[in-house]
Order: sequence, then structure tokens, then C-alpha cells
Amino acid sequence: MSRNLLCNCNIKSQTLDTEFRTLVSFGKNLVIDEQLIKFAGRIFFLQYNPAKPAKRGILVRACVDTFTNFILSMDLYAASQTVPKGETKTLDVIKRLIDFPKQPNCTLFCDNYYGTIDVVEYIKSIGLEYVGTFRPSRLGKELSQNLEKLQLNQVVQYPVFKEVKLKKTTKEKLKVVTNQQQAQLKDQQQKHINTIMYIQKQVRIK
Repeated sequence: MSRNLLCNCNIKSQTLDTEFRTLVSFGKNLVIDEQLIKFAGRIFFLQYNPAKPAKRGILVRACVDTFTNFILSMDLYAASQTVPKGETKTLDVIKRLIDFPKQPNCTLFCDNYYGTIDVVEYIKSIGLEYVGTFRPSRLGKELSQNLEKLQLNQVVQYPVFKEVKLKKTTKEKLKVVTNQQQAQLKDQQQKHINTIMYIQKQVRIK
């Protein structure tokens, strides 16, 4: 089955996305994720995933603005899909989902499904920042060299594994963020702490 069989659905979806985007002022933080929408009917692109709450349904990927919770673009998954030569399926999905005018210096948040070297290189090439998790197996054997190549620093929530052991720990995730993102996250945390302290002082005064 080809993605072209969903042509009519995608045209309508893209038309709605384009029209609605003109009505919303979205922020600089975007998230890409997927959801298996429960559906028990008979369609050729019905998906089964026992790890999902719905188990069976229609797989929809979306790019969402974190400030307004507005869905900026959607993509229906239809089994095997035509991918341009030289690109991975993951990169092809990313390109379709962020194919719209964006604010400069936007940050894209993704989970480890989208965490591949070619995706990060593409995201940075179009002027966006990338924050997400990686499967060690996708970063290759030369882990430190790939992180340096992508200008990323690793923030690990558990002991760093030796390169030899990475092959046996493919389920583990390495969270990587840029230097700029680390500074922004610390600044946001400090502002949040300052706000809480200010509210506590006001309550005590009253």
C-alpha cells in the first residue's frame, strides 16, 4: 500500500492546517509526537501496537505548538510510504510535519523515534534547535564524535555506559541538549523558583 492512497485525506488535512495557522500566533517551542487513535473499522492502514493504550487504530503524527496546544500539521500513517532517495523514513516524516513558516530560533522537541543523526543535522540546517532523546544504537559506535559533530552535550540521568556496552543497552536513552538549551532551562527553572518565593512572601505578609 502506498501513502498516495490517502491523497484525499491528506489534501483536506493540509488545507485545514494552512487555513487555521493564519488564525493563530504560535510560539517558539514545537513538539512532534504520534498517537494511535482507537478505531475498530475496516481500513487498509489500520495499525496494531500492543504498547499503546488503544492497541488498534489509526496512527496520526502531529506537530504541536506548546504555548497554544494548537496542532500546526498532521500526517496519517499508511503502512509503507514512498521516501525520497537518500533519506530515511524518519527524516521524511519530519520534513512533512514542519513544512510551514516558522519563527526564527524555534526549538523542536521529539522523542527517541525521531532522534537520528540525519534528523538533527536537518533541523539545525534550517535554523531550528533540537531537544530530544536518542537511542545509543542510532548514534553509532563513535558516540562522542557524533555528539561533537552535532554540537550537542549529553545530559545523562544515569551512569554513562562504556562504548562496548552500548550494544547491549539499546533500550536506554541518552538525553542530549544544546548549550543554549541548558542555559534556557536553568533560567526558566530559576524564574519559576523566584515566582514561588514571591508568592510565599506575599502570603506571609497578608
